[in-house]
Amino acid sequence: MVSLGSKSYPAVQSHLSAWIDERGLVVEGQDLGSGVSAVWGDSDYEYWVTVKPEHLDRVLAGLASKLDQKTPSSNGKKQRDRLVLEYLELAFGEGLFESSSGYRRWLGAIHVPSEFFSYG
Repeated sequence: MVSLGSKSYPAVQSHLSAWIDERGLVVEGQDLGSGVSAVWGDSDYEYWVTVKPEHLDRVLAGLASKLDQKTPSSNGKKQRDRLVLEYLELAFGEGLFESSSGYRRWLGAIHVPSEFFSYG
């Protein structure tokens, strides 16, 4: 698991993290605070964006391009998964995705389907 960052707003604390498991690449967000409660009626809102495993090569190539990195040749699933998480962490750290919504728009732009689920 990697941390994609935390942001603090006057009434909301937002945290993002990512990992890869049997479902694929999972980006999880959690928003906490009175601002969340005002919108959702609960002070905790959680959401997940999942990209299935068969699309991770395209995600890796897209992240490499976005970061001006050479797309690495594949040396297996473990290396690909490690690089996806490393590049995703770097992209969020450099502000290339302003939020999980920006990440989802980017996935759509590179024609990678994703699933969104929320709880709050």
